[in-house]
Parts: sequence; structure tokens; C-alpha cells
Amino acid sequence: MILAPSLFDGVLGGDVQWDYVVLLCDFEGTDGDTTYTEVSSNAAIGTFSGTGLEISDEQSHYGNTSLKLTGSGVQYVWFPWNADFGPLNQYNWTVELWFYPTSIGTVKTLMGSAVSSSIRGWELIMLTDGTVRWAHNKNGSNLQTITSTGTATANAWNHVALSWYSPRITTDVNRHDGRLFLNGTEEAGWDDDTAGVYYPSANALRVGGEATTGSRTFVGYIDGVRITKGTVVADHMGSGVRYPATSTPGESDFTPATDAWPIGPLGG
Repeated sequence: MILAPSLFDGVLGGDVQWDYVVLLCDFEGTDGDTTYTEVSSNAAIGTFSGTGLEISDEQSHYGNTSLKLTGSGVQYVWFPWNADFGPLNQYNWTVELWFYPTSIGTVKTLMGSAVSSSIRGWELIMLTDGTVRWAHNKNGSNLQTITSTGTATANAWNHVALSWYSPRITTDVNRHDGRLFLNGTEEAGWDDDTAGVYYPSANALRVGGEATTGSRTFVGYIDGVRITKGTVVADHMGSGVRYPATSTPGESDFTPATDAWPIGPLGG
């Protein structure tokens, strides 16, 4: 029997950034499960909030199961607050996930720490036209947003990533570059300015929905959620930087099937 690719295939190969992975959700389990513990060294416990969301074997990007959300009211899996789950201003940091929308046409939350669009923290959302937007609160009241030009595909797996790069040109730890990638294409970003300041949140991290807005619950499947927090380097390289970036946003790309994954400590 041939099994689906696993997050942990190739144990001898290894993810060279595994020591910097602070969250890794493979959503592996038994069909119908409503409990989950992520598989990084943090082993954070995910709590299923709402009814109708579950581990499902209907779809998976890796392994045999994924997180299924039906969009019936407020639904999400949340993990207790951890400072590493946000882009700390002096570090490289990357968040990414695979998502499979069963429909496109309304705003849906993929994941984030913002309770709503006006609360400090960050979020990744899919907009009505299938574009993907990153937003973070940069001073306690104002949002910095970047939006892809490319669009997600319904009833297919899509990969999104946001990389937060420590200072490349200046030594000011409050100035960063950011890049948004969709399905391997560098879609948008900002360069070395105060847009990169992050106003931290002590909110729980939520996958698949917001705490109060059921209409923004994602409908479909989510798999392979990963956050990597690296070290301070004055470049677009080093730990925590998963994907390439050019000096001009929109000029770099990669192939998620080979460059972004497999994920986890096994890396093969």
C-alpha cells in the first residue's frame, strides 16, 4: 500500500530550520477527532471551538487527514498565546499554511492572532475575489496590509506564506522587510520602513476563523500550518527566512511542492 506523503518522511534528511519551528500543525488524526496537539517541540494543545469542525480524511495535503471547517457559525482551533506566534520585531519570522477553499466569494479568515480587524495582532485572510491579504497592527490603532494580485483556486490546495525579514539596510530593529507569497509567487511586500513595526498581541492564535465573527469562518480544509522564528541577521537569509525575496517585491518565486515542503523535522 502506498501512503500519502507525510510531514515526517525522510527522517535522515532533516529540516535545517527545525530548531526554529515554533508551531507545526499536520492535523493528523482519526476522522472525526476534535482534539489535536501540534507537533513542534512546543507541543501546544489546540482547542476546537464551535461545532462542525473536525479532523477529516476527506482531504489532505500531507498525510491522511486535515482540519475541516464547514463555516457553520464561529469555528476555529486556537492555541494559547505564545510570543513566538507573532513577528517579534528583531527576528526573522515566517508563517505559512496550505488551504483548500470549497468556495470563493466572501471574506474568510485563514489564521491569525487578531480578534477582529481592528484589534492588535496579525491575520491572514482570503478576500471575496480569492486574493489573500496579510494585515498586522503596527502602532496599536493602524493596520499595515498587503494583498496578493494572484488568486487562490477553489477546490484545490493553495499555499500562502508571509516572511518577515530582520533589518536588511539599517540597524534599526523596528524596520523590516515583508513579503507575501501565494502558490510560490512573491505577490507583494514592503521594504525596510516603519510598515514593518509590529504591535504585539497577547491573543490566542486561531486557525480557520475569528473569535466573534462567524461569517468569516473558513469553509474547506487547512493543513500544514507552520511558524518559524529565527534569529537576527542583517540580510534576507538565515534562520527563520524560509523563502527567497528580492529587493523589489514581486520578483521572486519558488515551487511549494519542492521548496516549501515536506515540512517538519524529517524534511525528505
